[in-house]
Parts: sequence; C-alpha cells; structure tokens
Amino acid sequence: MGGFSSERLISLKSGGVVCRALDKNKYNVYAVDIAREGWYYINELDERIAVDRNDFSVMIDGEKVRFDVVFNAIHGSPGENGLMQAYFELMGIPHTSCGHFESALTFNKRECIAVARQCGIPTAPSVF
Repeated sequence: MGGFSSERLISLKSGGVVCRALDKNKYNVYAVDIAREGWYYINELDERIAVDRNDFSVMIDGEKVRFDVVFNAIHGSPGENGLMQAYFELMGIPHTSCGHFESALTFNKRECIAVARQCGIPTAPSVF
C-alpha cells in the first residue's frame, strides 16, 4: 500500500481495509507501506520497520520474515504501472496484480489504445 502518486492516501486506506479483512486465523498479515522515503512494515503498535529491498523481507524480533504472497493495494505508481510487479516477479514473489507488461501497457492509455487498435479491438475515438 502507499505509493508515490496523488492516490497515496486512498491506497493506504485500501491497504488497511485488506489487512483488516484477511482472516488472521489463516494468514499472517503484514502491512507494508511503499513510500518515496522508504519501504516499511507497520506493526500493530504503528512502528515502522524497514523492508530489505534486496529480498523484500523484514526483521521482526530478530527473525527474518519473507512474504509468501503480496496483495498489491497501491493505486498509481509504482503499483499500477508495472514497476512493483516487475520487482516481485524478479524476486519470485507471487502477487495479486497482473503481470508487469500488462500493467505498464494498460497504465499508459495512449499505448494501450494503439495496441488494441493494432489487434483489431474496437476502441472509442480519442485525442492525444
């Protein structure tokens, strides 16, 4: 959750909703804020613990925690434009988003329309 765009605050709210909705009896849920100034796991006491970007892990009580899957709740960049998806794919971490290419393409509306038209998919008239 979080991100770099003007949609950051709504993304933090979306991430909070996801964290509260997930069944804690089935899953260990970790809220992670991706911000320009750093990536942080936010614990129950609202403390921020730095995420190791080398392997997308955190140290909690002296134990390295690696995540089994990422629920991507970032609105805008870098969660909808393919950047985070490419990172997770490079790390081999499953995520709830589409792939990095599809995300990058659909984020760029002009390119997406051009590709759709090349594939014979009808599109609404548009002006760039």
